[in-house]
Amino acid sequence: MGRGTGATPCRHRCGKDLWDWPRHGICGWTQSQWLEKWCGGIRKWARGTQLYTQLVSRAGASVKEGVAIRAISWYQGESDTVTKEDADAYKGNMETLITNLHTDLNEPSLPVIQVALASGEGRFIEIVRRSQLAINLPNVKCIDANGLALQTDNLHLTTMSQVHLGLKLAGAFIDSFGHMP
Repeated sequence: MGRGTGATPCRHRCGKDLWDWPRHGICGWTQSQWLEKWCGGIRKWARGTQLYTQLVSRAGASVKEGVAIRAISWYQGESDTVTKEDADAYKGNMETLITNLHTDLNEPSLPVIQVALASGEGRFIEIVRRSQLAINLPNVKCIDANGLALQTDNLHLTTMSQVHLGLKLAGAFIDSFGHMP
């Protein structure tokens, strides 16, 4: 997200509204350059992979510095639309990833807000979208990016769509998990 625009989807909502609600704490959005360079399916996020290990390591380091992780937002899956095998495996892979993150971050009730794809690299986008929308785990919510405007590459969201998605992410967090300590 933010590729080419420098925008992150939560920036506008966090910069304005969430600051007004102290019970929600400070809203932060981490966008890592190593993530920007990554391209591939959810299998590259399996426990033991470089991406997964870096994610857990960075999260752990943040917690040691006093940061409270309030939720994980997850917008990924475009590459999983290329082959039917990857698309069919998406739901199980995502459920395993969520379970592993809850365990390895020692946060079994950490909210996860997944974004159902607006676009894909392949023809199996509807299989991945159905999988994303069908995940039914505790403290997991899915918001739908379908219909948001895409850049001319027909893959990445426009800056205004990123802002709109940020509002949806922040709203989903507040509505579903704002009561959590």
